[in-house]
Amino acid sequence: MRALSVDKVVVTARHDGAWIPVGMVSAEDIVTRVLAVGLDSSVLTAGDLLTLPVVDRSGKVTGVLTLDDLLEALARRNSEG
Repeated sequence: MRALSVDKVVVTARHDGAWIPVGMVSAEDIVTRVLAVGLDSSVLTAGDLLTLPVVDRSGKVTGVLTLDDLLEALARRNSEG
């Protein structure tokens, strides 16, 4: 990521002969979920940190779902009653 000056990467996996996106990892994920809590980054894989992609019916990525998105939606739902 540093070598390419990017702060997010799409993680893909091979499925039925095609590479499909299975998630995303950001620099923020690494800082807040690994370094800030003292985890050993040498034993983690991208799969340990994935943010989930949102795909349409054809499998095209249309967005990214984060924990913050889920917490915000739950808070709104709970405040509505």
